[in-house]
Amino acid sequence: VGSLSARGNPWSGDAEKRNDWGKDRYPLYAEGMEYLYWTCCTVCYDPRNTLVAKASAEILEKSGLSWGLPGTDAQCCGESVRKVGDFELFERLKQHNRGILQNSDAGKILTISPHCLTTFQKEYGVDWKVIHFSELLTDLIRSGKINPSKDLGGIRVTYHDPCYLGRHSGIYDAPREVLKALPGVELVEMERNREQSLCCGGGGGGLWMERAKGERLSDLRVEEALGTGATVLATSCPYCIAMLEDSVRTLNADDRIKVKDVTELVRESLGE
Repeated sequence: VGSLSARGNPWSGDAEKRNDWGKDRYPLYAEGMEYLYWTCCTVCYDPRNTLVAKASAEILEKSGLSWGLPGTDAQCCGESVRKVGDFELFERLKQHNRGILQNSDAGKILTISPHCLTTFQKEYGVDWKVIHFSELLTDLIRSGKINPSKDLGGIRVTYHDPCYLGRHSGIYDAPREVLKALPGVELVEMERNREQSLCCGGGGGGLWMERAKGERLSDLRVEEALGTGATVLATSCPYCIAMLEDSVRTLNADDRIKVKDVTELVRESLGE
């Protein structure tokens, strides 16, 4: 909470370094662009998740869409701090970001985080169309704007439904359709999936809480994924990526299963 109040993000990151993951390779949003790509704090500052930011931006570049990033004045959407009860700080973050969105005059807001997606749609009262990246990927593949043609080698993939993408936003089919479109991918389901998916434990501030081994929902989820025989555990949420990767290490399962964002798998299948 202290970092959010002082720096506008929960990762103690310097505000001016928010877009450093892109190394000035990608444009800032300007009037007339179709998409404002609102990268969340986690993909901007968490080293593991910056790989997701890079993969998504590379896909956008290959798609030929007109898009841009927010400036370094963008702050956390505030979802977690609202869930832990600091409504005053949430309102401050909300009003700050609403000002950025209104001044941008963007018609479509693209998010990589289901937490940003839900917060913008249900808490910010914005009139813009807010789209999750998995939905955009589905449209890009269907329309032929990107062509994932590189065979990924017959890997078995199981998909974890993030709570804020699935139960909160009703998006279950888009990420699965994307995975099924990738050559050399066999999609297998865990017993608990879609509406019955098991939470990773990262929402509501859980990402920053310390829990002992055996008390983490993400540990249970990784064990379920291993039970499918999958070698890749895919998901569509930065919080889930962080939680599940931590559990893979905790369970010493690094050599048995890898955690990937759906976006990363698509980028791999696009080749060079």
